[in-house]
Amino acid sequence: MKPRVSAVLATLAMLVSCRALDDDVSTDAGGVGSGPQPTADSLTIQAPPGTAVLMSGAEAVKGLPFLERNSLPGLGATYAVPGADALAEVWYGPDPVMLPDGFLRVPCPGLGAGWTAYSPGDGASFVLRAPAGYYLYVRWPAGPGACPFLAALAERFEWFRSRAAVSGGLSFPATLDLAGQ
Repeated sequence: MKPRVSAVLATLAMLVSCRALDDDVSTDAGGVGSGPQPTADSLTIQAPPGTAVLMSGAEAVKGLPFLERNSLPGLGATYAVPGADALAEVWYGPDPVMLPDGFLRVPCPGLGAGWTAYSPGDGASFVLRAPAGYYLYVRWPAGPGACPFLAALAERFEWFRSRAAVSGGLSFPATLDLAGQ
């Protein structure tokens, strides 16, 4: 494994750790698979303040949000966002699209050069157009803070996308530093 890759993996292992809320998982005489087992609901994510954490994805999807009924291919993911009660949902679409009526260009401080953000003004639905012509669709949980998330997602996802041909597959970043935006 290349030194940079192993350094990134080691850093991610330190930043994101899951632990059981109830450390008292008993088994009958130490037997594997018996007794109460931790569930997804009994795990917490520990990350530095201001860090969004990938919870699921990248999963192939058919049909992208905010558009008329469609079967456009893409990738979907969800992120746990600090201070939010719900997950942020994210989709990647490689193809150019006609945005729905009502989606207007909106300012988003921190968004990189060439990126454009669109929203119907509800504070929860966003479409980002990348300089390379692909789109990111974001369903934001209620509350402020969308622009730092959008800016971090755009920057990090472009890095991953630009290297996908080399690595053999496209994925979403495991963590997004929202404090740095």
